[in-house]
Amino acid sequence: MLTQNIKEFFSFIEFLLPLMEHGIILSDALHILSEGGEKSALYIEENMKKGKTFTVSLKEFFPHKSIQKYLFLLQAAEDTGLIKDALKKIRSLIKKEEESMKNLSAILLYPLGIIVLSICATAVLLIKGIPLFASYGAISNSDISSIFQSVFKAFLLLFVLSCVFFAFLYKTYNPKHRLSSLFYFLYLFTSSSIPLNKSLSKTLSFFQDLKLKKALLSIKDNIEKGVSVSASFANTNFFPKTVVSWIFISEHQGEIESTFLYLSLFYEETEINRIKKTEKICEPASLIITASYLAYLIQGAVVPLLTSFGGF
Repeated sequence: MLTQNIKEFFSFIEFLLPLMEHGIILSDALHILSEGGEKSALYIEENMKKGKTFTVSLKEFFPHKSIQKYLFLLQAAEDTGLIKDALKKIRSLIKKEEESMKNLSAILLYPLGIIVLSICATAVLLIKGIPLFASYGAISNSDISSIFQSVFKAFLLLFVLSCVFFAFLYKTYNPKHRLSSLFYFLYLFTSSSIPLNKSLSKTLSFFQDLKLKKALLSIKDNIEKGVSVSASFANTNFFPKTVVSWIFISEHQGEIESTFLYLSLFYEETEINRIKKTEKICEPASLIITASYLAYLIQGAVVPLLTSFGGF
């Protein structure tokens, strides 16, 4: 599910974008919304009258980190005059993110419920079961110590497997290199007749990953030295050969802007497909984690407990 901050940001875009799609310029669209009682529009309109940019005004009204990734995109669009296109892109991204979060929540609900019930059952065993068995003299202090150690190890196993699982989910939903965003930035700048070397300089400021920044800087330097665009991309050893091939073809056809857009859409679709594949394995993976925990718990605690009591 989307956070409240992103919902408010999305709502603002939903109000603003239809006006701009009907040919109303940004300042007039904001004025219409502010007269309609939209607080965000009023704040942004007043800030822009003071000389602040649209993106800076948005950032001040929506300062939350979860929204910054969208504002980077909007900032690039504002530099090129393609705000409406960027707003459409952001709206699409938020909708896809919401759909993914809903799917993930639905998938994980059942396995997480089982895990919670398993932990509750373990707590009952420790709080009620062991004292009951001890009251009958069925287990010794050494048995109790052994059972507690087994329970601790079972919890440790559950914790480690859960950490690995959620780290995998985080990596899937928050990839280190968002190549879809990278190529969309390049598309925005180059389609506005900004030379590629300057487009790369502008794009650099939107990314924090050192490897990606190093690759972009290398491409920029090579292009300024007269090296072809495709060769500059290839020399970084960062981008797949397919990307280099597409750039090579477009470079000779003089359509590099459209290729950047195509690559952006391609990687966006790739990210969506990766998320869908992850969603398919989430439920079985979480069930395996739960089963591993229960199996270890039963073998290390329940079976010895019942054996001591004479149940086997």
